[in-house]
Amino acid sequence: MIERLQNAWRRSRSTALAIAMALVCFSPATHAVELDVSVGGGPILSWDDPGNIGNGFGLHVQLHVHELIAVGLGAATVLPDSRIQAQFGAFWVEGRVHPFGRDTLWTPYALVGLGFASGDDVAADVLTADTTRWNAETASFLGLLGVGIRFGQREGLFATLDVRAFNASQAGAHLTAGYAF
Repeated sequence: MIERLQNAWRRSRSTALAIAMALVCFSPATHAVELDVSVGGGPILSWDDPGNIGNGFGLHVQLHVHELIAVGLGAATVLPDSRIQAQFGAFWVEGRVHPFGRDTLWTPYALVGLGFASGDDVAADVLTADTTRWNAETASFLGLLGVGIRFGQREGLFATLDVRAFNASQAGAHLTAGYAF
């Protein structure tokens, strides 16, 4: 029995090594994996109450797995209008598509993401009939969709500006600065 397991392990290890070598040898150099790290933020407004403007600040790490496609992880703190409720966090996985490639200085992109927002920390005595709640007391689903533009070379400093919709309840502009490796 142990000998069969050892043989299966050797075969699967050999197969994985062969596939990895084929990918390295036959993939073009233009599809090398690249990493972006950025920080940023911007205003966020509620669809229900556009006069209630908050801010979001966060960190984003993104891996370019193909000339046109990138995937990343984001984390942010959201600071709604402080007169109404407390802050909460948001965490998501994001995908970006660069339909025209990334070889120009100005590169448009579309993005989609899924994640969750942590529960807000609103004290019961702050809630009134006209309070606009941005989030629930417990963690909730977060979906995002947007378009933007990136300014910068493939490697080195860059900046992005995009407009995002969060669920069906908020929208915002997002400005980041980062470094591409």
